[in-house]
Amino acid sequence: MTYLKPAAIMIIAACLASCGGGGDSAVNRDDVVARVGKTVLTLPELKEKVPYGLSSADSLRFVNAYVRQWIDSRIIGEVAARNIPDLSEIEEKVSDYRNELVMMEYRRLMYEQNMPEELSADSLQAYYDRHKDEFRLDAPLIKGIYVKLPDNAERIADVRKWVKSGSEDDLDNLEKYHFDNSKVMEYDYFADDWVDWNRIAGRMPLDFDASPEMLSGWNKVMEMSRNGYVYMLKVIRVLPKGEPAPFESVKDNIREYIAGSMRLEYDRRLRQRLYEEGLKNGDVELNMELGVAGSSMITE
Repeated sequence: MTYLKPAAIMIIAACLASCGGGGDSAVNRDDVVARVGKTVLTLPELKEKVPYGLSSADSLRFVNAYVRQWIDSRIIGEVAARNIPDLSEIEEKVSDYRNELVMMEYRRLMYEQNMPEELSADSLQAYYDRHKDEFRLDAPLIKGIYVKLPDNAERIADVRKWVKSGSEDDLDNLEKYHFDNSKVMEYDYFADDWVDWNRIAGRMPLDFDASPEMLSGWNKVMEMSRNGYVYMLKVIRVLPKGEPAPFESVKDNIREYIAGSMRLEYDRRLRQRLYEEGLKNGDVELNMELGVAGSSMITE
C-alpha cells in the first residue's frame, strides 16, 4: 500500500478547507487517498467527512487522524480474514445479525403505522382502578408549602402569617414577596400536587426529624432557624407509606406499561400473520410438526 507524503496531505487538507467538505462522491480511481485490500478511500469521500469551516492547519490534523483511523479500522479485518481458516461461522453470524436488524426495523415501522394515537384517560383510569393495590407507596406523599429565607429578611412575620393562613389573598402576597426576593428566598407551593415527602424533608436542616403525620393540618407550620436561615414547612395533607399511590402520580407509568403490552401483542400477531402467509404462498416450507413431538426428527 502506498502512503501519502506529508506534502500531499497538506495539499489535500488545503483543498478540503477551501471546499468546506461535500462534493461529488462518485469513485474516481485517480482520487484514491488510501487503500486496504480491495477497499478504497477516495478524495470526494474524505471531503464529505471534513467539518465545514476548518482552517488549513485544523484540516491537516483532521485528515491525518481520519485517514489513519480509516486504515486501522479496516486493516485488522483484512489481516484477520486472511488468518482465520473458516469464516463461514462469522459470515453466518453477520447474516443473522443483519436479519435481526431488518426484522426489528420492520416491526417498529409496522407498529408505528398501526398503533393507537393516544391511550384515553378513561382506559388509564380503568386500569388503575383494577390494579390499585399494585401501586403501593414506598414513601409518604404530602401536599403543602415550603419556605426558606434569611433570618434577617424583612417582613418575616408577614411571611409566617401568609404561610399559616393559606388563603387566596395570602398566597398572592407570598407569590409577590417571593418575586421580589427570589434571589435569597426558596418558595415551593405544592398544595395542589402530591410530592414525595423525602424530597421536601431533604431541604430542611440536617437535624430535622419530624414525620409528615406530626405536621399534618391546615394551621400547623413547622419552623426552624439554622445557620442564618429560617425554614417554614406547612403540611396540608399526607398520604402515608403503604397506601395506594394517587392516580395522577402513576398515570405515566400505566401509560408506558399498557403501550408496551400492546406493542408486544401487536408484534406477536404480526409474526404469526407473516408466518401463516409465508406457509400459504410458499415462502415458508416446514417439513416437521412444531412442538415437543417435532424434535424427534432431530434426535432420531
